[in-house]
Amino acid sequence: MDYIATQDIPIAFIQETWLKEVKNHTTAVIKAHGYNIHHYHRSSITGGGVAILYKSSLKVVKIHIPSEPTFESISVKILLPDHRSLLASCIYRTGAISTFVDDFDEFITNLYSKSDKLLICGDFNIHMDEISKTQKAFEQVFSSYGLCQFSKKPTHKSGHLLDLVFASPNIVKKNQVTVLPISPDYPTCDHSRLLFTLNVKGMPSQTKKMIKFRNVENINADMFRSDLSNTLSSISSDQSSFEQKIMRYNNEVSEILDKHAPEYSKMIRDEPDSKWFDSAYKAARSRRRKAEKTWKKTQTENDRYYFEYLRTYCNNLADTKKKEFFKRHFIKYNYSQKSLYQFVDTFLDNEKSLVLPSNEDLQKTVDEFNQFFTTKIERIRQSFRSESGITQDTPSSAEFNELSDFDLTTEDEIREILKETDIKSCDLDPLPACLMRENKDLLVPILCDLVNASLTSGSMDGLKSANLTPLLKGNSLDPNELKNYRPVSNLAFVGKITEKVVLKRLNTHLTKNK
Repeated sequence: MDYIATQDIPIAFIQETWLKEVKNHTTAVIKAHGYNIHHYHRSSITGGGVAILYKSSLKVVKIHIPSEPTFESISVKILLPDHRSLLASCIYRTGAISTFVDDFDEFITNLYSKSDKLLICGDFNIHMDEISKTQKAFEQVFSSYGLCQFSKKPTHKSGHLLDLVFASPNIVKKNQVTVLPISPDYPTCDHSRLLFTLNVKGMPSQTKKMIKFRNVENINADMFRSDLSNTLSSISSDQSSFEQKIMRYNNEVSEILDKHAPEYSKMIRDEPDSKWFDSAYKAARSRRRKAEKTWKKTQTENDRYYFEYLRTYCNNLADTKKKEFFKRHFIKYNYSQKSLYQFVDTFLDNEKSLVLPSNEDLQKTVDEFNQFFTTKIERIRQSFRSESGITQDTPSSAEFNELSDFDLTTEDEIREILKETDIKSCDLDPLPACLMRENKDLLVPILCDLVNASLTSGSMDGLKSANLTPLLKGNSLDPNELKNYRPVSNLAFVGKITEKVVLKRLNTHLTKNK
């Protein structure tokens, strides 16, 4: 995987993956390098398997082609920026050669029913360098569909040509298929690597995205605390309405954050690195890459030796960095089972990704969700109004104590709630969670004041906004149906604290009036 990422290869066809699950540590490593994978695996027996790896910047969709008994395959459609598509398949022959030719003929027929631009790569286990009945029959099949075979040199350690690259006209550049020597780094591999260039415009090697960030770590803590303390004291003495106080709190605390940690914008590669990558390992990889280029250019023994030395050093350094990373995080999450399971899921490739309807216009998708959830809430409210005529027997006031108002909170109660609460923030909060934790003592009085203002006025105005994330209710449901989603709200921190205080008051009242 490191070789594929270092060479910036956009698409790779792999045979004999030996994968036994859809997702595991191997697929997690692939994704950590900025790639995705579609693969066929053997779940019950060891060996075999085929996969297509592709850079996450590419638009690739897995397609179903009926499987044949004599070979394993995986097929995808690569969507190009000019609205064209290329059908790509990875093949590994496992069955009898006597029936393989007919099966492969049927397979290509199914491919052609979906596209006339084909790319087929794989280990066919046919000696294409030797003239035979099988070789001639096989050649006749792929040539009858107008496919060209671009591998010309032996690809197996025994000296035979087994690994082939087929493509429709003008897909693969002529004389651009390179057969690399079998690498000593992989002693169990007896096949060469094949590199070739696609004659396709618009294949992005990488994509970029704009991010916004703040250098919170470089804040002068003393000056920040001084400004924050003065501002919060001024807000507490404000006798305005609850909504006005919340607006002032958000605006003025945001201004302090902008003063001490202004927001910056930066264009970065939209490709994740492995989480254990650090500056030392990246520098070592860069030196190794330069040494490899130098050796390929000079072909001297000294340059080859230096490149192999750096290659071994990088491999050993990667192992060390991985062990340190996992050890550090296992210790970090030792006291939180939930966090530990979430961390384990990251390197077992079990992280749940956000599933959305298939729509290239993200803003349109957002607007559709907004309209759908707004309409759904309005229908629920109308159903309440239609049932307003229902009467129930209500006990007399003598039988229960009415809860007409809430007891005000105290700073001590707020501190206890904060001890029991995992402080988290969202875009609606004026401060990130890390600064809230570090300045918790300064926030307690203003939180107490804001909560009491809400309890006294009976108002949550200013806290009614939420960041909504639509989550698919079940993996088997159609992601293009909006009714199959449920909204998950991310609320401002002040609102969460207010809810916890109200919950305590309700529990106390219900306990006393069982």
